[in-house]
Amino acid sequence: MSNFSLRINYLLSYPRSGNTWLRYCIEHLTGKHTEGYNNTSHKFDMFGVFPENMPKISKTDNKGTFYRGAKIYLNEKDLPILIKRHETGEIRRNEKARVMLLIRDYRECIVSQTSQTAGLEPHIDNYMQLLQYYDSFSGKKIHIYYEDLITNIEAQIRVALHFLEEEVNEDAVCEFMDNIDYHHKSCMSLYGDSKSDGKSIRSHQKQLTHSEILHYKEYTVDRFPNIAKTYLSRYITEELNKDD
Repeated sequence: MSNFSLRINYLLSYPRSGNTWLRYCIEHLTGKHTEGYNNTSHKFDMFGVFPENMPKISKTDNKGTFYRGAKIYLNEKDLPILIKRHETGEIRRNEKARVMLLIRDYRECIVSQTSQTAGLEPHIDNYMQLLQYYDSFSGKKIHIYYEDLITNIEAQIRVALHFLEEEVNEDAVCEFMDNIDYHHKSCMSLYGDSKSDGKSIRSHQKQLTHSEILHYKEYTVDRFPNIAKTYLSRYITEELNKDD
């Protein structure tokens, strides 16, 4: 597959990292839509924004691309404000990609995604490979922790909007914060795919035994020492403190 060049903001995360809530906040405060997977209500999901996802192109001109008689414009200003991805293939090929990485405690999102507590090592590898890619990414990037998005939401939303180069509407932010419970419920009614109502920091990891927690901590630190220290120290330190 060939490379392409479109200024796209990607929301990169391991599944169940809380991107539903982050996307809702951004959509509400900017009035612009984000893109996930299997969303047929937005025109970009018909073809994707990537060249190979537009087969049988009949002709092109300098004003747009024709697909089966319909002209499709790929102007950057018309692209979604944020595109959710759980893998890096498309991002690697986009020469103008920008990455917002959402990090959640690996114990939470992996147990939530897999519904299992044993044999999580391959899933930890997948989780850490996303962090490795982000660490090596040379373009514009930022990372946000899900836990901070829950405990200090206003500050994190401002960080996200600044990265997206969106002007902050102070009245909209005040309304949002004054009605935060309503917005949590609204988010769940719209998306409905959260297992913890978008409010819980620790829920799924309670299924792990103490020995399993220690094993996965040791596995993660031993196999990915630099990445674990750089991005997961808050979780590793927490586990070490519990051991004392």
